[in-house]
Amino acid sequence: MKKPDRIIEFAGIPAVFIVLVIIFFKEVIFSNDIFVLRDLARYFYPLRGYAFGLLKQGILPLWNPYIFCGNPLTATHQTAVFYPVSLIYLIGSFDKAFNNFIYVHFVLAGVFMYLFLADRKISRMAALVGAISFAFSGYMMAVINLLASLGSVVWVPIALWAFFRATDRRSYPYAILTSIFLVLMFLAGEPAVLYAIGFIMLFCGFRQPKILAVIFTTFLLLSSFQMLPFIELLMRSYRGNICYDIATKWSVPPHDLLNLAFPSVTEIEGHFRGYWDKQSWLLDYYMGLLPLLMLPISAVFVKGRDKRIAFWILAASVILVLGRYTPVYRVLFDRLPTFKLSRYPVKYFFLTTFSLSWLCALGYDAYLKKTRARDEGFARFIRRYLYIALFVGILVLFLDTFFRGVGQVSYKTFLEKIDSSFKDKSSSLPLLTLSLFTIRRTLVFFLIFTLTLFLGTKRRIKTGWMSFAIIGLVIGDLYSSNYDINFHYDRAKFKEPTENIEILMKDKAAFRFMQSPAALNFICKPTENICTNLLKGGKEMLYANHMMEFGLYDVFGYESIDRKRMSDVFSMLASEAKGPDDTEMIDLLNVKYVVSPKIFEAKGYALIRKSDIGNLYENKNVLPRAFLSEKAVVLKEPKALHDKLIDRNWDPRREVVLEEEPILSKQQTGNPPGLSARRAGGRGQGTVAISDKRSTINESADIVKYAPNEVIIKASVNSPKFLVLSDSYYPGWKVYVDERPDKIYVADYIIRAVYLDKGEHTVRFVFDPFSFRLGLWISLSTAIFLAAWFAYKKIS
Repeated sequence: MKKPDRIIEFAGIPAVFIVLVIIFFKEVIFSNDIFVLRDLARYFYPLRGYAFGLLKQGILPLWNPYIFCGNPLTATHQTAVFYPVSLIYLIGSFDKAFNNFIYVHFVLAGVFMYLFLADRKISRMAALVGAISFAFSGYMMAVINLLASLGSVVWVPIALWAFFRATDRRSYPYAILTSIFLVLMFLAGEPAVLYAIGFIMLFCGFRQPKILAVIFTTFLLLSSFQMLPFIELLMRSYRGNICYDIATKWSVPPHDLLNLAFPSVTEIEGHFRGYWDKQSWLLDYYMGLLPLLMLPISAVFVKGRDKRIAFWILAASVILVLGRYTPVYRVLFDRLPTFKLSRYPVKYFFLTTFSLSWLCALGYDAYLKKTRARDEGFARFIRRYLYIALFVGILVLFLDTFFRGVGQVSYKTFLEKIDSSFKDKSSSLPLLTLSLFTIRRTLVFFLIFTLTLFLGTKRRIKTGWMSFAIIGLVIGDLYSSNYDINFHYDRAKFKEPTENIEILMKDKAAFRFMQSPAALNFICKPTENICTNLLKGGKEMLYANHMMEFGLYDVFGYESIDRKRMSDVFSMLASEAKGPDDTEMIDLLNVKYVVSPKIFEAKGYALIRKSDIGNLYENKNVLPRAFLSEKAVVLKEPKALHDKLIDRNWDPRREVVLEEEPILSKQQTGNPPGLSARRAGGRGQGTVAISDKRSTINESADIVKYAPNEVIIKASVNSPKFLVLSDSYYPGWKVYVDERPDKIYVADYIIRAVYLDKGEHTVRFVFDPFSFRLGLWISLSTAIFLAAWFAYKKIS
């Protein structure tokens, strides 16, 4: 290709996808709306808004104090704090940047897929057709509300582009470039994408172990600053011990694959099932009709390695997404290392989308070549397509007319029975009508596509104009099916506080709130706009994470990786406590307000606002976030520890539960004056009693600074005591008592305690995780080494 043509291509292809983004998202781009569907509203928006708000202040957002009594923030890595494209969030208002982040990834997806396909010796028009099919497929449009998946998947084509160049040319620079793209894929937030692409590279490059070793070693070293904290968090979660039934919960039923050809055709079946009983992760499978039309062409008329690899990826992806519906997934789950860390087989549908887009480009490239060569055998093949389209079209026209004639009778005879089984009492007729409409629209596009392809083989349409017609049809097909699946909402209304929120915001004390276990199964009353109703009702119910935007602290939260101990406490409160007054844990965790869809009576709780959605209660027995405890009990046995926490007679105000013997004095060996240690019966447990000799000091524990990565407390004690902070315990937190390093104890199973001698003290907690510092040192050292190596290679 001549240099001017390359310049036009370099500028033109991104311009094409920018225009397409404007077409597909014009309703949001030219309004004040933001995307808020599902996890966008309650997970990605609040977490990323908080994280990048801190970055704008020059604070590294390592810790989030607003959920789970404090939780690692960057370690989860779905916040994408270290993902370079996330710099968009720092430009202008976060609301606009939140949308812009999404738009940019659709442009990147199209450009990267085009580069990958064009590099595989596929014609430019065929590469563009494949790139559009990939970038605006149902999968890509659906994972807008699964932002980490969107961010990771766009790097798949460009990573494989660099990988094939590395293996085809035995090039170490391209191997290192592959590693960099894998790092970006990982930093975007979805490990399942990286995991699958890693196996594809192993499969395709097993004959070149040195190249593979460079790729994976460089990736691990460069990603250490994010990988090590992520692994540290995984080790403290239940993810590694997840059971098969939960891991395969959202497998794709075989009949759902019909949605590849007929969008939403199985929608009516989904209404018979609950959210967790059906596949609810991916809302749209449809990636256009052309990839399916090109599939037989690529199978019959395309030769070479690319076709074999694409078909192998397609076959593997179908097996993976079917999950529990195939025996293969169980074997992989049981025997493949780390495979069980990834939940939901449907996540691997990106491989189906990628491989079908690749095969679409290969098939269309073969079509162009065969048409130019006037291949008669190929022309007959296309003619059969047209005959099938005409036959099926006439059949459907007859059935459609028949349905219109008997529709009322059918509704009276069996559709009303179907309606009675719907939990939301909705009518099945609109759903059935939708299914029939999608069948009709697919057959219309099928007829138009095949007619255009047929006329192209007859040279009735010039090849260049025909390609433009095909591209227009692809865009029309995808737009008509996929453009409106993502709910968007006015950003001002989205951020408005409800009455419950306003009540909590007026309280300037340090406190946390909690949803009652009954709130987990609470569904807002349906209205004409269910999504709008859920957003409003969700705020009134103080739904997890969303309250961060209003500066409110949640005792629990919503995260992709739940820590074991927080999950244990939640299970205990949900299943073992008969009511909020049946456990001291709620008081201990600084819970001042409880919201519940049901009215309840509990000792020490006052109803302060009654609501049809969320009744708000104030807990009069709440403990301050930091307080002093005069006695410690040491319990090392899990059962004894559990029994203590649910003991209604346990008073956390007077007794803190530790899991190791405390060091009682920093000033001398042995017990200090006024302190005695008593061992209780039973192995692995004992009681440390601290005498209560009075002095002129007024005892207090006042929080003077409460920042994301630092907490400072001024404490005055007239005898040795434990300072208890009801923030969650996690490795990486350090404590300094009067500027001297000290020890943090795991207290009451999930929070922190520090032993204090008599006197006045400044206690400073600092979050400085070793896993992050070590990873950062490894990553920076590797980057410096690679820069020096490239500079040396260039000079030599």
